[in-house]
Amino acid sequence: MDIVALRGQADAGSVVAQSILGLCYLYGEDVDVDYLQAFRYLSLAAEQGAPRASLNLGRMHAKGLGVTQDTAKAIRLFERVKTRSIFCADRTCANICGWIRRAY
Repeated sequence: MDIVALRGQADAGSVVAQSILGLCYLYGEDVDVDYLQAFRYLSLAAEQGAPRASLNLGRMHAKGLGVTQDTAKAIRLFERVKTRSIFCADRTCANICGWIRRAY
């Protein structure tokens, strides 16, 4: 993957490039894992309405990946995605609820 070109497209406002680059940084695909950059690009994509970017931001908040762990914020993000009928948001929401129950 051409990360330099992708970064240029993402910085120019491409929601697709922002989403892909955010995932690259989140999972270390063709770049080192960098949660700060993942959060930056996924946030930009989510602000433009990209549901999977919101889902991955929720995951970052739920697990404390590069951000302070915030279950309430994670659930809000999952719920926002869930209203768009993204199947994995339902599943992820259920997983978060399970984590919360086990923690308390």
